Amino acid sequence: MRRLTVLALGVLLFDACILALDACSDFLPLPITTTSTTDCVAPPSGLLHWWTGDGSGHDLVGHSDAVMVGNAGFSSGYVTSRGGQAFSFDGSSGSMARVDDTPDLNPSGPPGFTVDAWAKLHDFFQPNNGAVVGKGAAYAEAYVIDHNGSVWRGFIRQADNNQAAVIAAPASIDVWTHLALTWDGFTVRFYVNGAEAGSLVATSIRVADTWLGIGRRDESLGPPASDFEFNGLVDEVGYWGRALTGAEVRAIYNAGKAGKC
Repeated sequence: MRRLTVLALGVLLFDACILALDACSDFLPLPITTTSTTDCVAPPSGLLHWWTGDGSGHDLVGHSDAVMVGNAGFSSGYVTSRGGQAFSFDGSSGSMARVDDTPDLNPSGPPGFTVDAWAKLHDFFQPNNGAVVGKGAAYAEAYVIDHNGSVWRGFIRQADNNQAAVIAAPASIDVWTHLALTWDGFTVRFYVNGAEAGSLVATSIRVADTWLGIGRRDESLGPPASDFEFNGLVDEVGYWGRALTGAEVRAIYNAGKAGKC
């Protein structure tokens, strides 16, 4: 009976507050608040390095921070979960985020490797072969994701015959695109926006004893006019010590702006 009386009193007070809101705000119900849910994906196992580009070259997983070179900087990125920034490159002045060479960046066989990133290209032909991420100089690469004019490319160079296994797919200007290159010791695969763009047999890979570049790759062995700086934005670069499956690559792509958890 006491409980019913108190409840009735509360209802009367609440009704009175409706008539005079500013006189009795303490009796009003608290405002309803909502929290956004995340659809981020847990990183697949084997992640060794993770450069998010959120205002620094910090490696979230390993101990290989990237050093900003030239006019490299940061701008609004695609993945928003950790600050919403990405690496920004102007396609000139040797701009890149440079990572010193380490043994785990040099795959030699199974279980292979995976490198992925979100990229937004500003210009097809300035420069013509801008590297999103790459390790090794021209004709002596280990692995590269870049654009060649109006196509994205993912490739490795084989150690046994020095032939490059190159897979290409159409690129677009100023559109965020997810790119992933995998090699399991036998087959190289290139994924664009979660879909496999192609695969090639590759039973070996060169060891490139040089730094890894985000936004550029080594130009030391290229032609005199070689120009491998990327003109655009690169976000959420990941490197795994194994070949991810197609389903794992699609899960990262499908997470979209939420990214990897």
